[in-house]
Parts: sequence; structure tokens; C-alpha cells
Amino acid sequence: MPAPHLGVGDEFAITTALTRPPARAVRGERAVVTAPCPYGRSIAVVSALAVGGGFAPRAMEGAVNGAGFALEVEHLRAPALRADDSVFLAKVKCP
Repeated sequence: MPAPHLGVGDEFAITTALTRPPARAVRGERAVVTAPCPYGRSIAVVSALAVGGGFAPRAMEGAVNGAGFALEVEHLRAPALRADDSVFLAKVKCP
């Protein structure tokens, strides 16, 4: 398969819940925060990467399920491809 016609599609998520609340302390002392960790937003990013660079990226708030990902591919990713392009979708299961 010619390399210029090969691509990889993937989806990943970013969450803002892992950020720590701000705190101050005297130099040399540890800052102690008693506030609970804030609940953050989840942002899903769906994109494809080919030899010529990335194409058709999209970020959306919330998670992407299987049906939503299929609609993304059909309506947004597929029109960006040429007839002789091949795209492999990454599917990683996490326990």
C-alpha cells in the first residue's frame, strides 16, 4: 500500500478534573488544601493522522460512544478522504 494513502484515526479524551486547586504557603513549607477536588469537564478529540499531516480534527464536550463515533466517521471523516485512501481505526480497551 502506498504510504501517502495510509492514515490512522483515533479518539482520546482530556479532563480538567485532574487540576489541583491553587494554594499558597510560606517558602519551605508545604501548602495544604482542604477543599475537595473540583469536578471538571471532559473533552473528547476525534482526529486522523496521515503521512501528509493531520486531517478532520474535532473536539467536543463529553464522551464519545460507539454510535457517536460511527456518525463522526460517516459524516465528517469519510468526506475528507479520497477514494484510494485507507484509514485504520485504533481501538484500545482499558480495564
